Amino acid sequence: MPVEIPLDRICVRTGLLCPSCQRKVREEKYTEDDLNVMRALLSIEGKLGQLKVKFVRSYRVDHKLVVLLESTSGTLPVWLNRELQAALDDPTVNSVIVLPARGVGVKELVEAAIRPFKVVDVSKVYSPDGSVYYVVRLPSNARGKLDAGVLKIVLDLIEKRFRAGVYLEYVEEEEEEPGVKISVKDLRSLLDRLDRF
Repeated sequence: MPVEIPLDRICVRTGLLCPSCQRKVREEKYTEDDLNVMRALLSIEGKLGQLKVKFVRSYRVDHKLVVLLESTSGTLPVWLNRELQAALDDPTVNSVIVLPARGVGVKELVEAAIRPFKVVDVSKVYSPDGSVYYVVRLPSNARGKLDAGVLKIVLDLIEKRFRAGVYLEYVEEEEEEPGVKISVKDLRSLLDRLDRF
């Protein structure tokens, strides 16, 4: 089965929860949004092909749902956002953002949350007191266009998973200068040949 969920599949499909599933919902381990996402995942199970996913958690940010999934491949396809949103059948959700819960680095995790923007660069910094943090550089044209609530979820996830602080920095993207690119090894070889003449 490509979809793994923490509640009974029949309970989730029918909406009639057994005592065990009711207890998990009552104890707030899972929310109504979680149930809806699990149901949507089961409904698109046939479209996943070889992709196996495990539901972890969902978070509502205004009219968006951030869904954490584990996958055998680490990364998750972009089309999964659209498929999940269509399957949710919830008019209060304008968009679904699927994030990989494991198996990817800081850059891939942030990029999954800020599409269509791309991360310019990620640096790992070691401070004198021994703490570690990441500086994630985003393109300046993304400033003001990214959802602060979604970013907070991603930054919290990075801090827990990588045990490091995260700072966002907006930068102007450097344009590549036209010309021929050559490796240091090839340049040395070329210079050696020129010296022989």
